[in-house]
Amino acid sequence: VSQPLLPLVIVALAGAGAIGLVRRSRALTWAGLCAAWSFYLPVLLAIFQVSIGMALIYGGLLAFLYGIWSPLLSLEATSWLVRGRISGLQPLQPATPALILLGFLLLALGLAQVVRARLRGAGLVTDGLYSLVRHPQYLGVSILTLGFVLYGLRPIDFIAWANLVLLQLILAGAEEAKLQERFGRSYASYRERVPFILPFLPRRLRQRFGGVFPAGWKRKLAIALIYLLVMAALIVLLWFAWQASGGMLMR
Repeated sequence: VSQPLLPLVIVALAGAGAIGLVRRSRALTWAGLCAAWSFYLPVLLAIFQVSIGMALIYGGLLAFLYGIWSPLLSLEATSWLVRGRISGLQPLQPATPALILLGFLLLALGLAQVVRARLRGAGLVTDGLYSLVRHPQYLGVSILTLGFVLYGLRPIDFIAWANLVLLQLILAGAEEAKLQERFGRSYASYRERVPFILPFLPRRLRQRFGGVFPAGWKRKLAIALIYLLVMAALIVLLWFAWQASGGMLMR
């Protein structure tokens, strides 16, 4: 029986190293985004009923997209991440179109608000969606990409999504530091009133968990520890969920 320890070490340490570097420069920021999206893109192939086995047989673009996952097939201890399926979550699949639509609307409307404000020279945007959360676009992307994850239900789909979401949270925190520097007290007041990315949170929770990461090495250490803990818990949880779903491997 496959164990979750080896993929936990491979995926978690590789991702932690990438995230630890991502904020040193703009180039590395974009490199981190490209890496996260490259790791996520094979998730979309589940919509077209294309398995990794089929893609590697037929080659071409499909094999290229799946290439980032293919090394996990070389070991029995990691193949379950790509070839396994958490069928116990199938009852959630009817909600996928609604999640994709909701995520797209949040992303599009949030972007439209920012573009309109810049064209008008309005400064800090605090109305509309931005009166509910400080980062509606990141929330929209997270919901939209979760919808696609529910099509495939492979363990690696959830890991790719979690990597993408965690990177977005890091980028959002970095953006907040710049906004605080630019707008000063007005942004501090806005941050106290409006939740970070999840709407309708009680004020006590917002105050406890809604702050920005500390600066310098403390920030990097906090990010690395949070990433490792989240990925470790997620991989172990996915392994048990896969076992509970029968522990079958797809071709």
